Amino acid sequence: MKKLLFLMMLVSFHGYSQITKIETGIEARGLRIEPYDSLSNIDSYNYAQHIGQTLFLKKNNFDEKRGGYSGFHTTYSFRLGFSVQNIYKPVENEKYGTSSSDYNALKEKYFFVADIILSPNKDDFYTKDKGFLKLVEKESGDIVYYAFDSGSRFSNFLTVGYFEKLKQNCVGKKYVHTGELRGFREDDRLRKISDNNELFDVAKGTIFECLDVSLRDSEYQEIIAVLENEKYGRVFIGADLIDKIEAVSTVLKPQEFMEMQAQRELLLAKKYGKSNASKIMNMDIVVGWNKEMCRESWGSPLEINRTSGSFGVHEQWVYTSSYLYFEGDILTAIQD
Repeated sequence: MKKLLFLMMLVSFHGYSQITKIETGIEARGLRIEPYDSLSNIDSYNYAQHIGQTLFLKKNNFDEKRGGYSGFHTTYSFRLGFSVQNIYKPVENEKYGTSSSDYNALKEKYFFVADIILSPNKDDFYTKDKGFLKLVEKESGDIVYYAFDSGSRFSNFLTVGYFEKLKQNCVGKKYVHTGELRGFREDDRLRKISDNNELFDVAKGTIFECLDVSLRDSEYQEIIAVLENEKYGRVFIGADLIDKIEAVSTVLKPQEFMEMQAQRELLLAKKYGKSNASKIMNMDIVVGWNKEMCRESWGSPLEINRTSGSFGVHEQWVYTSSYLYFEGDILTAIQD
């Protein structure tokens, strides 16, 4: 098995955070800017909040094979056909018959986001959703324009502030294995650092301590959390997973969260019995429950439709994709 190596971000991030003011003029172009909270990486929803942030350009297998990154230019324009012009650090790719920015020259470089330039042609079908990040390459000071549109995921970039926040939130914390073997993605699964093998035999309740948040030196440099347990040694999992305890595919949850859940289950067991408490904790619903038990499991409905008559009071509780039906206080039917 190929051993995994981990790329530690050795460059001082704190030096970059000294830049606090810059004239952008972007508000005059009608783009509303919300403060960046460092809780998520750059994407198509929050890119406008990234002025003043530093981006790290990750390695990825696809761009490495074709020899370069796309989207980087020395100037910007919204003319048709500009995507193949004024390419920053261009290299020719004979196989694809195109030019792109030299992969080896750009990989793992840091870029400061100086401005965002949006298309002024809001009525033009081809350019209305396009824009450019105005970047400053940290090492050389080069001004670079990165082209994007409404569908861009910015997946080659890592926001340094987000990475720092993940470290702050996760390192030193203890996480409890929920008993789930795996999530939906490969990154959702606990794997050994030594050989990349997935762990299948982890007992529910096993505690891991987060030692570090780092980039996995792999094809796409995923952000991972490095964890340790006396029995299993050092393992890793996608860092975004342990940072978001509400994720349905979570394999690990913070110890304090699990302790709160255990306390809640004890209180529910005293109130409704152990079997019902377990069902509520799993967000199950059972015909015959009362309204209070249903609220404990699913929370308050989005809407309540009520009818009254000689037969009594009937209610329909509306959830996102399900309906609960009550006669008086008792649940009589569930519709998915």
